[in-house]
Amino acid sequence: MFLSANIVCHGIRQVLPAATIALLLVSVTVSAQVITSAEYFFNTDPGQGNATALSIPSGSDVTFTRTVSTTGLPQGFNVIGLRVKESPGGWSLFETRGFYITETALDVPNITAAEYFFDSDPGQGNGIAIPVTTGSTVNFVVPIPTTTLGGGFHFLAIRTKGANGRWGLFEARSFYISEIAADASDIVAAEYFIDNDPGIGNGQPITPITTGSTVNFVADIPSSTTPGFHFLAIRVKRADGKWGLFETRGFFVSTDSDSSADLAAAEYYFGDTDPEEGNGIVVNGVIPGPTIVQDFDLPITGLPEGPQTISFRVRDAAGTWSTSEQQVFTVLNCIPPDPPIAPAAERCDEGAVILTASGATGTQVYRWYASATDPTILFTGASFTTPVLSTTTTYHVSIFDPGTLCESTRTAVTATVIILPQPVLNINSVNLCEGSSIVISAPEGFTAYAWSNGETTREILVTAAGNYSVTVTQGACTSIASAPAVVTLITRPAKPVITAGGTTNLCDGATVTLSAPDGFTYLWSNGETTRDIIVSTSGTYTVTITNTNGCASAVSDAVAVTANTTPSKPGIEIFGNTTLCGTNTVALLAPLSFINYLWSDGQTTAGITVSAPGSYTVQVGNAPNCLSPPSDPVTVISTGQPCVPTGGSNTPPVVASTTLTVGIEGHINFDLTTILSDSENNIDFATLRVINNQTARGATATVDVAYFLNVDYTGDPFTGNDRLTLEVCDLGGLCAQQFIDIEVVGSVVVFNGLSPDGDGKNDFMFIKYIDVVEGAAQNKVTIFNRWGDLVFDIQNYNNIDRVFSGLSNKGAELPSGTYYYKIEFTGNLQPLTGFITLIR
Repeated sequence: MFLSANIVCHGIRQVLPAATIALLLVSVTVSAQVITSAEYFFNTDPGQGNATALSIPSGSDVTFTRTVSTTGLPQGFNVIGLRVKESPGGWSLFETRGFYITETALDVPNITAAEYFFDSDPGQGNGIAIPVTTGSTVNFVVPIPTTTLGGGFHFLAIRTKGANGRWGLFEARSFYISEIAADASDIVAAEYFIDNDPGIGNGQPITPITTGSTVNFVADIPSSTTPGFHFLAIRVKRADGKWGLFETRGFFVSTDSDSSADLAAAEYYFGDTDPEEGNGIVVNGVIPGPTIVQDFDLPITGLPEGPQTISFRVRDAAGTWSTSEQQVFTVLNCIPPDPPIAPAAERCDEGAVILTASGATGTQVYRWYASATDPTILFTGASFTTPVLSTTTTYHVSIFDPGTLCESTRTAVTATVIILPQPVLNINSVNLCEGSSIVISAPEGFTAYAWSNGETTREILVTAAGNYSVTVTQGACTSIASAPAVVTLITRPAKPVITAGGTTNLCDGATVTLSAPDGFTYLWSNGETTRDIIVSTSGTYTVTITNTNGCASAVSDAVAVTANTTPSKPGIEIFGNTTLCGTNTVALLAPLSFINYLWSDGQTTAGITVSAPGSYTVQVGNAPNCLSPPSDPVTVISTGQPCVPTGGSNTPPVVASTTLTVGIEGHINFDLTTILSDSENNIDFATLRVINNQTARGATATVDVAYFLNVDYTGDPFTGNDRLTLEVCDLGGLCAQQFIDIEVVGSVVVFNGLSPDGDGKNDFMFIKYIDVVEGAAQNKVTIFNRWGDLVFDIQNYNNIDRVFSGLSNKGAELPSGTYYYKIEFTGNLQPLTGFITLIR
């Protein structure tokens, strides 16, 4: 909570009630039985009944105003004491007030300091200092914090010090602090009562009032009030329902009930000699009424230079004169100071403007006014901060000399308010294809930009529908928002599906026709622009279609075309004896570098196990329609006799067919005993081996002492199928071989950070295995900033020359931070999303 004190140390201007004008020195309201008399004394009490008598009305409640002469009192501090006498009863205790008398009105020194305190006086010079501008008259407004005070009643005291080092008496005002500062609320109601309090909420309502924290209102007091002295009390109610304390003012009702008691005339005289009522200098132009609030020009021609007094009184329509009120003023004969120099100042947009003046010397001060003639001083000081301005406004400033009390003519000073024009964008509205972007630009030449979507660059890249506006800033000025650029999103065609007119495994120069949906314009990955293309070479083919609105679809899924040539005649590798005895078999193996196999007995694996006599050939190739010529035949015969002379039988071991799975660059460790068996239980495990100790792709493959198969693909990143041949014999010398198929599987891995500083480490976003995983090479990588704005995209990311290295699509360096990525593939691979960190 802050208490704002506005202290004005100079003469007093009063608006006086009807038929009452006096120099107010003492005002006393006393409640007793019957008050019959009063007396006063200065400095020393002469004893009850021995002081100077005052003529007062008698009654139980007495309010009076009297003029008391201080002639003959010594210069310096004095006190006046006042007491009243009751009947029946005696004299009351006296009440005193201190005051200070100087020799003349001109010897008052300039005020050089001020201070304040709460509740208890810490002693002169020990209060809290208030900054003031030195002068005989000082105006200051200062916020005074009350946060350290508890709830309840307090008083604030302020005093000033003259240039002679003497502190004046303090002036105090009481105030009330509620327990919670935050409970202050608007005033919503007011009421008044006369003389007797009927209780909170039971007074006479005052209507209408304007709700607010501060309320000004004018209320008519009913004419039915009885003649005599009364007091008027007013209190207000807050929005939270709490009533404040009432504040009272005394007033007097004459016996006349009509308008005959209105003020009708006024007169004045100079000096201390009263020419008697009706003999003063007449004030011309008085407007009759119950109250006179007017400005009059009172000529002072002929008065000598120096301190003077003027007395003023009024007469009502009934002919009754009021008492006189006397004021001191000084007649000056001086040369006004030169007017100040005050340059104009300006600001952008609404707000306060600081105006400055120069030219004063010595103790001279600057006075600021709203116009060339307005008497109200807005501010005293060299630097004036205007109220909040929305238009250009002219103020006036003068130089006042407190030594001579002369003031210069006023200098006009203009506070210019500049409002920036509304910016105009490069587009008003646009239709944007789904998945596309457009650049919206603001005018050049401003220091800062603030877009409705939070971006702060002059141009923004827009990918979503919406209304986009901008404000521009130049220096301290910010414009109003631009008219919006309206972006409408147009749906693009669905992702097309390519139809193949035949097999995509071509042989010896054959072709296949690939077709896109009808009704669009086309762009194929090989650059062709027709609906149908004829393909004869290996590759993956995609197409993008565009509708009549100019919106392009997403890229289609890729169709892989393989152009094969007929392989040469293959050879057959024989494992075992082609002359069979008993139930023995022999293994025949074709070359492993092909996809398709066709044996003469109809089998389609790379290797077969033969148990029946016959002639065996094989054809190989990479497509069923493009096989090699048949191999030379292998003839297998059978003796039809047991394999042992004693007539017993021995069968070779059996290796069960199996397929193993491993990740990219992974390692296989497989227990082979789980797939070996022999009906005679005479397996010779010492013969268990991998033919050539490697797979068909050349990966190292061995059998350890615990009969575990170990295959290591480290350093050989790929996905797809591999194969090895396993052999084992029994103690009877019969052997068996079997193919073990291996599937190498995996997905791409995104490294989640990059630092493009040119040191060769993490200079771009690395997507591991993107060139290994089947179908991953055909991709689209998109990078978004934290607000979801697209900053970079590229197709067929390859970790070589098509990479994200921290640059936007326009080649600008992106700031450090977290970015969101999305990777889409043309095949059946699922899209990948996640976050990466860019560090510069």
